[in-house]
Amino acid sequence: MRSPAPLSATQREVLRAIAEAVVPHAFADADRGRALVDAVLARIARLHPRKRRDLGLAISLLGARPAAVVAGLPPSRFERQSVQNRTRILEAWAQSRIPLMRTVLQSVRRLVLLVEYGTEDAQREVGYRGAYHTRGPAVPWEGALAGTPSDDEPVARAPIPEAAHRQPVSSTRLTPLTLDGSVLRCDAVVIGTGAGGATAAARLAESGLDVLVAEGGELVQPSEFDEREGPLFERLYADGGLRTTDDLGVAMVQGVTVGGSTTVNWMIMLRTPDWVLDGAAKLGWSAQHAVINARNCIRTGFCGYGCRSGAKQGTLETFLPRALAAGARLIVNAEAQRIEFVERGGPFPKKRIVLQQRLPDGRVRDVGVEAKVVVVAGGAVGTPVLLQRSGLGGGAVGKYLRLHPTTGLNGIYDREIYAAGGIPMTSVCDEFHRLDANGYGVWIETPPLHPALAATACPGIGEPHRAKMLQFRNTGSLVILTRDGADREQSNGDVRLRRDGSVSIRYAMGRTDRAHALTGLEAAAQLHFAMGAREVISGHARGLTMRHPDDIARLRERPMGPNDLPFFSAHVNGTCRFGTDPRSAGTDPHGERFGAPGVFVADGSLLPTAPGVNPQETIFALSTIVAERIASRVRGG
Repeated sequence: MRSPAPLSATQREVLRAIAEAVVPHAFADADRGRALVDAVLARIARLHPRKRRDLGLAISLLGARPAAVVAGLPPSRFERQSVQNRTRILEAWAQSRIPLMRTVLQSVRRLVLLVEYGTEDAQREVGYRGAYHTRGPAVPWEGALAGTPSDDEPVARAPIPEAAHRQPVSSTRLTPLTLDGSVLRCDAVVIGTGAGGATAAARLAESGLDVLVAEGGELVQPSEFDEREGPLFERLYADGGLRTTDDLGVAMVQGVTVGGSTTVNWMIMLRTPDWVLDGAAKLGWSAQHAVINARNCIRTGFCGYGCRSGAKQGTLETFLPRALAAGARLIVNAEAQRIEFVERGGPFPKKRIVLQQRLPDGRVRDVGVEAKVVVVAGGAVGTPVLLQRSGLGGGAVGKYLRLHPTTGLNGIYDREIYAAGGIPMTSVCDEFHRLDANGYGVWIETPPLHPALAATACPGIGEPHRAKMLQFRNTGSLVILTRDGADREQSNGDVRLRRDGSVSIRYAMGRTDRAHALTGLEAAAQLHFAMGAREVISGHARGLTMRHPDDIARLRERPMGPNDLPFFSAHVNGTCRFGTDPRSAGTDPHGERFGAPGVFVADGSLLPTAPGVNPQETIFALSTIVAERIASRVRGG
């Protein structure tokens, strides 16, 4: 039986009209325009039913006759308007002072841009060079360097032709379990293979425990990291790359594959500072070279889409092979549904973990796992949701969501920047890390820039947006990361399981955090001008192009509410923080869930505050401590 169409015929017509206004260049060729709409519909069809419903409602609202009135036009169906009038309507909704209208507009706009600029045609037109492994280095900051290798740096040293076309490494060290029964037994089951889960699995297995590691995502082989942005973004990221807060105010960039976010992150490694625990040089600001989590890196720039050469030292290359070498077993495509207590009493009563495994033929089956220890490491969204679904919620589970709300500022230069190539995040400016007495502030990093994601953050509708994208090769980006939670003991967000099985993620930046982000935007603009940018462009829906340092003050005139300025966060923490009070914490100081003996948390959801740095190294350390304490207690008991 064919699946029902995700939208009605009328909604599909409105979607086509919206897409033509957002990316008119794609409709100069009728076949290309039709293919774009079909691709957007296919993405919608793969979403959770609730998200499909919400998108359909957004499209219906934009298509309704009153939608035109917002732009000062007579009421008329959207699809019957001229492209020029459609553009006016969408711009009016994007700049509305009513938050819901901005949310409605961005839900459709960003999806259209993500799909269009994920296509090879659109990418080629803006000057994107595409997959590195098919072409080799094209700019000096791509490829291996000549010379002798050194343990002090992550870059490969080899003859350029040899390293440029290096064959993808093999992941034969990771062989998933082939099931021959419906119930598995072990000492400890670890749920998740990211920075927390894989570290815990390795430590527990090396201590002599029988460990099963369950991953809801798939094991993607390095040869499958084909450096195609569009398909890989949907395949490797949560909700097909479309996970956001409920109001779309913050996009949540989280990996959902073996290795979790360590497979797709941008490789920067920073220790949590003691106080929470170079254009910049011209300005006299504090800046430093970043430590990059790689070995023999050939600087392809595709770190966010998996490392084809195996240089990135994520858990796919480190802790998971260690865990399996010590006897751990790995099951993939198996999402944990709930934790059930089979026994009561004692420090480690037997539990049954129900996994739902997706099979290659599309079928789904339940797999039971019996263990006395459960380590939940599904990230700050997955962990509280599993606990809530298992009847282990309450208290602070799901509360105190902490992010590093991140926004960008682009500079247009008179020279080629090509920010899609080379190692990203090689430097960090920490001059503004402590903007208040409590250690809250911002820091500035140098991200990669690939067309699909760049397009969603680029302001404008239609031709103005296209004009900015056509400057892709000369565009450099700085991102401003805010350590949130400056308004102390205020929970900025929460994660909650809905009755229909979908997940609600609510989040609102505090007033002080927003002020800090604005300071970071002003600083990033100064950095761009210090490095020679001729224009600096903010992501505000109302648009702001700065051509002189004197223009930076205009940033304070722009609103910063949800969907006024695009924010994302690759660092999602909190939601099950450790502490001593069950009313304000999710676990005790050892990571054990209050009232659930033998159920532990070992991921970023343990963090009581936002760490103020990229958290991977901190999570490695936290998970190590939790796992070693578990092993010690099991051996002692």
